[in-house]
Amino acid sequence: VEQWMALSWIQILLGENDAAMSSLLELKNKLDSLPAQDNLRQIALAHLGRIIGFVQGPRQGKVHADQLRLTIEQATNGLPAADMLIFQSGMQEVLDKFDELSQQSQQAKADFVVDAKMKAKQESALIQNDIQRNEQRLADLSPESSRLTDQFSADSAALRTQSQPLQQQLAALRGQVTNLNFDLQVVYSDLVIQQANLANTTDPRRRFVIQNLITQIAFAARDIESQIFTSGGQIRNLEMQLNGLLRQQQVVSDQYQTAKARLGQEEQALKRENARNRKALSKLDEDPKRLKGEASSLATQLTQFSTYYRFPVEIYRQLLLDRLN
Repeated sequence: VEQWMALSWIQILLGENDAAMSSLLELKNKLDSLPAQDNLRQIALAHLGRIIGFVQGPRQGKVHADQLRLTIEQATNGLPAADMLIFQSGMQEVLDKFDELSQQSQQAKADFVVDAKMKAKQESALIQNDIQRNEQRLADLSPESSRLTDQFSADSAALRTQSQPLQQQLAALRGQVTNLNFDLQVVYSDLVIQQANLANTTDPRRRFVIQNLITQIAFAARDIESQIFTSGGQIRNLEMQLNGLLRQQQVVSDQYQTAKARLGQEEQALKRENARNRKALSKLDEDPKRLKGEASSLATQLTQFSTYYRFPVEIYRQLLLDRLN
């Protein structure tokens, strides 16, 4: 009896439904040799009922209707009322549990769908708000970039306006210094000539005239040197002012480039974030597929025989060993 019970149970687990029906009939034949009050007989009858109930309910349609009807007729043929009650109780136990679990799974699925859709709706609203906010910021970046460029152009123009007269003054002074240096060389040459004339002249009156001329030439040289010195100071002062303006221009340019780079980085970051958000939205749209997978998982549990009846394999294994011994 135990062997046929175990075999039919294993066959049901493996999906060998037709073979299980044959094993049930063999089990029924073995029961005929057991006394009516035998505990094993009662356990086996309940086992018969559970498998029949399982094939009628959770695994409905897996066994041909005629074969199932014939199996039930042969399995219950000649059973006393008490045995029939045990058989029917085992069968009804599985069917009742199947109905209960079916309702629970349907309700659980309905609750899950409602909850998932609500959460998806809330998450979708949050993501769409993020996308709209980012799109608005992206729209603001263009005029902000234009304002930044306009400000840079205005600041650069103002600095050029300040530097142009200074450059003109510097050019004029440098030209003036060049001319003064040329004049100074002429004066120095004239001074050398007059000093040579003085050295070659012994006439007192002529020497007096030459000495006066040398004195005048020396005064003229010192005057030119003074002008060159003054112009050099003015040139250095103008160069310092122009260098200051150049540094300001560099600062303005660096600030502009940094701000432009920051706007560019922000633009790319916003676009990447919106791409991720749209991908997340598309995944939310795939929720029905995920819900279908959840429903399939619940249906699989409903069709597992172990959900309704756990066959005590180890107990019957030990009984068999004891009998063999």
